Amino acid sequence: MSPPEGSRIRSSSWATQTGLSPPSRSTVAVRVAWLEPSAGRLAGRTTTDTAAALRAAELGCEALLKATQVDGVYSADPAKTPNARRYEQLSYDDVLKQDLRIMDGAAIALARDNRIPIIVFSIKEQGGLAAVLQGKGSSTTIS
Repeated sequence: MSPPEGSRIRSSSWATQTGLSPPSRSTVAVRVAWLEPSAGRLAGRTTTDTAAALRAAELGCEALLKATQVDGVYSADPAKTPNARRYEQLSYDDVLKQDLRIMDGAAIALARDNRIPIIVFSIKEQGGLAAVLQGKGSSTTIS
């Protein structure tokens, strides 16, 4: 599935071998959609978070990666609340009920309804994306 000509969305897919211990080796297919900053302003009624969740659902992605300024989802803003607790795992409903504001509610609901886990990690951490893709590093998984 290719985006329309002139679209703000560019997509790519590729497969890579993972380094699992023998005898099991597997191939992981990864689909990625890049959103330009203005792509989230669909008719002025949504955010880039919702646009990313919608795109992930359309592409049948296995996860939605959210790179932020911090290394996951916290109970409060860690810059303002030094004792804020970082969560390893959260449910979609917990995020919405606790109003954790890592993404807008529509994006969380879209991911939930399409069973797409959201992995929140730091964009500032050197090698953070590679670590998340290997199932390592500091992050929060919302599922």
